Amino acid sequence: MDEQHRKRLLELIRNPPPGSKLEAARDYGIDLSLFLRSLEMTPAERLRELGAAQPFLKALWGAAKRRGSPALKGSGEADSGTFGGGIVGASVEPAVAVRAEKRGAVLCLTIQRPPLNILDLATVREFRTKFEEEARRDGVRLVEIRKGGLAAGFSAGTEIRDHFRERAPEMLREFHSLIRSVLYAPRPTLAVVEGHCLGGWMELAMACYFIVASVDARFGLPEINLGAFPPVAAVLLPRLIPEKRALEMILTGNWITGREAFDLGLVNRVANKPDLEEEVEKFRQGILGKSPRVLALARRAVRLGSREAFESGLREAERIYLDELLQTEDAEEGLRAYLEKREPKFEN
Repeated sequence: MDEQHRKRLLELIRNPPPGSKLEAARDYGIDLSLFLRSLEMTPAERLRELGAAQPFLKALWGAAKRRGSPALKGSGEADSGTFGGGIVGASVEPAVAVRAEKRGAVLCLTIQRPPLNILDLATVREFRTKFEEEARRDGVRLVEIRKGGLAAGFSAGTEIRDHFRERAPEMLREFHSLIRSVLYAPRPTLAVVEGHCLGGWMELAMACYFIVASVDARFGLPEINLGAFPPVAAVLLPRLIPEKRALEMILTGNWITGREAFDLGLVNRVANKPDLEEEVEKFRQGILGKSPRVLALARRAVRLGSREAFESGLREAERIYLDELLQTEDAEEGLRAYLEKREPKFEN
């Protein structure tokens, strides 16, 4: 691809057509410039790295063709399910969504559901199973949770379709079981966050003992925009940051940066992206250099009484969500509007 064509595609990515899938993807946290790399990948590389991101790649391809980019001539129609010689249309086996890898005394759990690392029920169950099995293994002294693939952020949250009345009870039960597993983990847990960390994944990061983030990471709870609220954050966030700021995040859906999260005490360390891994390593060594047994005892002492308060609060938050929120038309309207790509019409 020559420089002129690259510039045209970058312009499309930076200024997507209003109301397009590209605009929605950008607003929800996808770093679309990463997809430009796919145009310079070999077919094997595209298949390996981008197979799960097919819908967004097809949207990018189709929009670029409609803008008349010569770089895309002869590529086939966007609606045909092909991308750069049929790669997007190729059959791709479902990938493992959660990868567990032990590096010395550190267990790394990596979420790999590009482009947004969205959690559906199957992934929530897979994550919980691997977390509970692997975190207890001999020699594990720290568990790190990260994102993988070409996703632009840690994660954009849980699957929207699992929030409707029919599926919500099961999703809440499974997701809150995962939160409890992380919150009461037998080993210290560290969330490494860069890019967007939204909704359920912000709740999961909060459940970790520690968070190290890039300065430009974005933490947010957008559920209110869909006619809902985040039960775990409603109980946990006011205990981690000042209540008024917690209310602001939950009731407005406004995001905060990694730097702001650090200033509020939500995040333990922040660093510029090029320095993030170095900062993680420093923090990691500060934990690994201590006695595992003494760390476990200290964690128990710090959290005396908090477990009972959290469980009581979460039970009531779940009841409000299931018995009151989901009975409202506004809750259904918010979810339908999001899936139909329109503004919700809340009627109270």
